[in-house]
Amino acid sequence: MLLANSYVGYLYSTNQYYHSMKDLTNVIEIAKQSVLCWLATVDTDGMPNVSPKEVFTFVDRKLVIANIMSPQSSSNIKNSEMVCVSFINVMTEYGYQIKGKAKIIGKSSNKSQPYIHAINTMTNGKYPYQEIFVIQILNIKEVKAPSYIFYPEKTIEERLQTNQKRYLAI
Repeated sequence: MLLANSYVGYLYSTNQYYHSMKDLTNVIEIAKQSVLCWLATVDTDGMPNVSPKEVFTFVDRKLVIANIMSPQSSSNIKNSEMVCVSFINVMTEYGYQIKGKAKIIGKSSNKSQPYIHAINTMTNGKYPYQEIFVIQILNIKEVKAPSYIFYPEKTIEERLQTNQKRYLAI
């Protein structure tokens, strides 16, 4: 069953949680807690590509990613603007998946100034890049570890404690 929504275009009716575009506050907060996001694109032959991205932020309800070292992602976006980006806080095992339409904007473009400013503020200008990917968000979905289903009684604090021991040897 296809559901229409004026904020995001479409989404399939399943048991997946759907996050309204009206409030991106929690999405942005979780993104800030994530070390990387993962950008998925597809080439002209339909071959998928997933690339980690370290420098990303939100500007004017769009996801903005600095293209530091990803010629394949850039090439793929030139051929197909549809992308998927995921980010997760590994300590809480919780994050989001964003689907949308990407545009490539060069640093010298007149359109780039608010995006360039946000990226440069975030990195103190220490990451070289020639272009940015600006993603118009069409769909947002929660991403949770299977343990949320298997152990729903487990609190965030318990998840943090378990994962700190696992990943940080605390």
